Amino acid sequence: MAWSFFDLFSQQRRSYVRVAGVFETGGLLAMRIKRVLATVGVVVAAGVTPLITASSASANTAQCSGIVKHYGYIVGPKVVGACSNPKLITGSPNPYCVYGLMQAGVSDSVAYKACDWA
Repeated sequence: MAWSFFDLFSQQRRSYVRVAGVFETGGLLAMRIKRVLATVGVVVAAGVTPLITASSASANTAQCSGIVKHYGYIVGPKVVGACSNPKLITGSPNPYCVYGLMQAGVSDSVAYKACDWA
């Protein structure tokens, strides 16, 4: 039996298609697994992040409003809202915190001292 060029080409093409079909099936399964793992990772990260950050942020807000209360000011929603602004990366008090406390009627020095704890 003699092989022609076209027979050789068709044999190679069939084997390529067969191999490609196996790889495509494996690729789809691997892609689905990666998507599921990525989704689970995002959901876990979204659920854990507030638990990690809430404890320290709540304590700092309480310290800030405690200082304001210590100096004789009434602690209401404006004070708590202003104290919820954390310190800047540089370590200085957040201007939104200081300005918010001053808008609530707290003196400049007390606002700066309280926001230094926020």
